[in-house]
Amino acid sequence: MRAQDSVWRARYRRSVWCDERADRSFRRATLRPLLGTRQLTPAQLDEYVSLFPPGREEGIRGAHARGVRTLRLRERAEGGYHTDAEMRELLTLDPAREADVLRYEAARRGRLERERREAEEQEQRERQRQARLREAIAAGADPAVAVFACHLILARALEPFVRRQFAACYGAGLGATAFAQAAEEAGAEGQADLLALTRMILDQWDGVFAAPLTRRGGVGRAAVDAVRRDRNELAHRPAAAPYSAERALEAVDHVRALLAAIGAGDMLPAVEAQRRTIRLFE
Repeated sequence: MRAQDSVWRARYRRSVWCDERADRSFRRATLRPLLGTRQLTPAQLDEYVSLFPPGREEGIRGAHARGVRTLRLRERAEGGYHTDAEMRELLTLDPAREADVLRYEAARRGRLERERREAEEQEQRERQRQARLREAIAAGADPAVAVFACHLILARALEPFVRRQFAACYGAGLGATAFAQAAEEAGAEGQADLLALTRMILDQWDGVFAAPLTRRGGVGRAAVDAVRRDRNELAHRPAAAPYSAERALEAVDHVRALLAAIGAGDMLPAVEAQRRTIRLFE
């Protein structure tokens, strides 16, 4: 009986050993194609190394590092971005690539030629921009003047919008009366200017303007507040104080957002023209 137990235990140990060996072989076969590529993660590399005797760890890790480096050098060479030192290193790591040297060099010459043309085109565009800037300055253009023009455009679009909202809320007759009263309270004399219009919108926000301005583009009070702040900053700016192109572009963006919110897209081309003028001063 004891002999029979010994036989069964031996068979069981052999079965377990065979299963473990088969599992290691399967994991080796699965991970081996990834060796030397970026697809092999550090954890997978550690697992692959653990499947071999300890003395082979350095060789496996070295082979993987050389494979990844070779792949990186080949990618740079294919794009023509390699240096002479990298080409020598690639040929050392992968001598079979010597047949591709002429192709790699042609790729590098093509890349250098493209970069040269792009630099020339960029330089030409910069000269043209400088020429346009000189012409704009000679014609009296200025970032502050461009923002002021955008505010005038916005005021022309905003007044009919405000009138329509009063009429929609109170009816045609009462809407006109309410508009006139709100304009008077806002300090408008004759035709309402941007300051008066923005004040009317903010004063009547909850009852008249919250729904349409929140629904159209979802700008809310923030866009109106921003335009009002920009207008006040421009109006109270000392004459000699500089007005940067970056600040001017921000103000124009506020105008564009509010025009889009009130459905005055037909005014946007005129604003874009002023925006292009401002970009000359960047």
